[in-house]
Amino acid sequence: YVGEVMPDTLIPEEPEYDPYTQRLELSEQEAGDAEHSWSVVEKTEEEQREFIEMVAFDSRLRRNQLLLESDFFNFPDANVANVQDWLDYRQELRDIPEQPGFPKKVIWPERPPVIKE
Repeated sequence: YVGEVMPDTLIPEEPEYDPYTQRLELSEQEAGDAEHSWSVVEKTEEEQREFIEMVAFDSRLRRNQLLLESDFFNFPDANVANVQDWLDYRQELRDIPEQPGFPKKVIWPERPPVIKE
């Protein structure tokens, strides 16, 4: 399959692993082997640090997008009855990087409903 996409049937299901401390490597298929196989490899400290930075960056991007999507409710002319719910939601979004376990564990706040005045 040189230069081609390998059919999914030849790629085995991934084993369970911790993406923060481990990575998967797909073995090279040797002549006569019917299938590839996965190996779980421990990440170096640098790889672990880079992965955590990437996850934190992605979480902040998502948080920033949610803040942008809720900017309208931060204005006095939004005409919603539950302004405080929106203010609380936005504060919870801003506080995400301060959550214990961030970025490995993020509890995303629930978006309030739009209740018209």
